Amino acid sequence: MIDVKIRGLQAVIKRFDDVEPNLRDNLRKAVEITARHIKDDAKDNLRGMGFVYVPHLPAAVKYHMEGNRYYVAAKVRATGKQARLIGVIEYGSPTSAPHPFLMPAALMNRADFFKGVRQAIKDSI
Repeated sequence: MIDVKIRGLQAVIKRFDDVEPNLRDNLRKAVEITARHIKDDAKDNLRGMGFVYVPHLPAAVKYHMEGNRYYVAAKVRATGKQARLIGVIEYGSPTSAPHPFLMPAALMNRADFFKGVRQAIKDSI
């Protein structure tokens, strides 16, 4: 699971109370689009690794949105029976090498995420 935290974002949201509904909706869209891209890239990364012993793992990678008035987050993780294998594959174990797929997906989408947040703020002002 990867959580993205932006320091000062709550202060920005509070300063723009008059545009708060639009800003909240636009930020939620930016976070959700990035989460969807991270999920899709992580699935592609897993498929490219060719793990024949966990063929259903790419299908188990999902994202979940949560939040309230001043908080929005997306969690990208595996669900179901395959979820316990995420850590072993991503970080390795004493007997197997790490095969990162989720962190590279998040890093590939980092610039796009910040671009989306900037655009969300511009569109809301």
